[in-house]
Amino acid sequence: MSSNKPTIVGVYGLPGSGKTTLLIKLMLDEDLAHFQFFESSKVLNLVTSSIGGLKAFEKLPEDQKGQHRIAATRYIRDQCTQSGKSGVVAGHYMFWNGMDEEGQCVWTEEDLHTYTHIIYLDCHADTIYARSMNDNAKGKRKRESTSVAHLAKWQEKERSELRRLCREGGILFCADDAQSIEQQLEGNFSDSSTDSKFTIRIKNLLQDFCTHNASYNLSCAQARLDTVVQEMHPKPTTMVVLDADRTLTARDTGEMFWDAVALASRPEGNKAPLKTLFGSPLGYSYEAFRQAALLYDDIGDNAFYEKTCQSVAVKVKLYAELLGLIQRLKDETHVRMVIITCGLRRTWEMVLEKFNLHEKVSVVGGGRISDGFVVTAAVKAALVDQLRTKHHMHVWAFGDSSLDLDMFKKADQAVVVVGEREARSKTMDAELRDAIDFLGLRARQVLVPDGKNHHPRLSEYPSKLPVIKIDEHLYDAILGRKLFDGRKVIHATNQNQAMVLMTSMRDANISGPALRDVHRRVGWYLAHEFVSNIIGIEEYEIAHVQGNPAPGYRLRNEKNTLIVALMRGGEPMAFGVSDAFPLAWFVHAKPAADLKPEHLKGKQTVILVDSVVNEGTSVMEFVDHIRAASEQRNEPPIRIIVVTGVAQAKSVTNETRLGNEIQSDDMLSLVALRLSDNRFKGKGATDTGHRLFNTTALD
Repeated sequence: MSSNKPTIVGVYGLPGSGKTTLLIKLMLDEDLAHFQFFESSKVLNLVTSSIGGLKAFEKLPEDQKGQHRIAATRYIRDQCTQSGKSGVVAGHYMFWNGMDEEGQCVWTEEDLHTYTHIIYLDCHADTIYARSMNDNAKGKRKRESTSVAHLAKWQEKERSELRRLCREGGILFCADDAQSIEQQLEGNFSDSSTDSKFTIRIKNLLQDFCTHNASYNLSCAQARLDTVVQEMHPKPTTMVVLDADRTLTARDTGEMFWDAVALASRPEGNKAPLKTLFGSPLGYSYEAFRQAALLYDDIGDNAFYEKTCQSVAVKVKLYAELLGLIQRLKDETHVRMVIITCGLRRTWEMVLEKFNLHEKVSVVGGGRISDGFVVTAAVKAALVDQLRTKHHMHVWAFGDSSLDLDMFKKADQAVVVVGEREARSKTMDAELRDAIDFLGLRARQVLVPDGKNHHPRLSEYPSKLPVIKIDEHLYDAILGRKLFDGRKVIHATNQNQAMVLMTSMRDANISGPALRDVHRRVGWYLAHEFVSNIIGIEEYEIAHVQGNPAPGYRLRNEKNTLIVALMRGGEPMAFGVSDAFPLAWFVHAKPAADLKPEHLKGKQTVILVDSVVNEGTSVMEFVDHIRAASEQRNEPPIRIIVVTGVAQAKSVTNETRLGNEIQSDDMLSLVALRLSDNRFKGKGATDTGHRLFNTTALD
């Protein structure tokens, strides 16, 4: 839906379903003063006044009637646009005389482009019949005589066609039981104390419809996540983000929910409504998840919803491996867990209660309209990014489907949970491969349940998505006890490209400008191959050579990155890093004090570049200086990445302060062309700095 499109809600239903009664009631509500209310027949009378109004309209041929109906809809839209108010319209979808085989649809293409929401008053056919007979007997309003069976057929036709049209046009649709309006018809209409639950519900829906959009939805989800983090004491440094359905359990709890609902209560008949919804043109959009929330609202009151969620939670069986992971991490203070689900928040809260984990794992999710927001793929990604950039946490993300891909790209570590083949997403392999090949995704996969003879994803390309186990190695990696597949220390020691570059760096016959050129190429290689994976990339628009705009990619927050050449040996390699990230700041520094507050202000990443790291003493002086500057300004810690040609293997172990800091500080990493077990420190002709600048005779 266009953000410039006014919110216009159509209230539909058969004649006698209570549209006019509801409209009048809503018009009298002072809380809805920001709405304009229209009765379609009165608007039609207005726009046809020049030809004699409704009486003349009724005598026109159908094609001319259609043009006037379009004019009436445009009038409503223009009125809402000019006033800046939202609109509520009591209208008709079709008229159907009981003697005719088919009804006459009066819905127009203009309606499809104008309405943003449809509320269908799903009053029982026998009630509509009784009400119509009563109106005729009392002379209140002349209604056509027909049977209850015909009314039910008419109603089903309207409801199903409107639902289909709404999904094709991106209009949110809900069918509400208008039975309670009957009580208002018989009672004291002017007495505000007679407000029914139904009227209050419609009022709440209208207020929600006029404020809720994708941006507002995201802000609500972000506020919920902030609350979750603020309630964690002490504040963790690592967050494990877990998808729920088909990640923690083999079955989808949404499907289980609808299986638990009586067949007669399903808006979609025999077919599971979520499959129909997400298989419609709405796909997995924000509008689709909002429509799902309305479906959950349609099934009954909150007590019934809670009861159904509980019946599902009782049946949920978690994968033993994922349950073991949660149990293992639940008592850690620096590592916490949160479920971020596109599914039902209440169901997963009840699942956690069943396993006595509700005080250890929080849930961010929606379900019904009253939950305030829905979780989409984009929301998942934004929340993971929020944990990393706002709350400065190292994030592990576990998920199973294409809805998790954007979240994976934002996380520091991504783990794809792969269940048995028949339960997997059929399109995930291709989407994973594209994300890895073209969008820089680096992820691993775990197969569950363990011991089952099922194939991994991308099995023909095992290096693209390595298989790991949920075991002590993974636990230690999440807890930061030791390095895990290069999470904190990344090096290219045994890679072919690195071995070629190493040869030139170690060749005694290469020095001066030639060696500086090699170091510059090493800096460029390490920046592109490894640093970009630590920080991530972002998309921006470029001009394609064919003349059309096209997506381009650069380092995430490149303008807020600072490259520091540790003088003098780090300068050539730092120039190579700068070549890779041309928008980043570049400064020279010999003592750490050369880094001034203005250099660090607003920076999200500092890349410290030196040709060699022996024990890391000088590097730690810079780390301490940067950390102290952040504390003095009361700012969050800056991510620091050390880039070097050679790092002594000892320097990244717990034998050195640098090694201990790397393992304990999620915002500190080291990237090296190679790790060396040789503890020899160069001097004279073997000192890298002297070789770079032809000053070997000085030492």
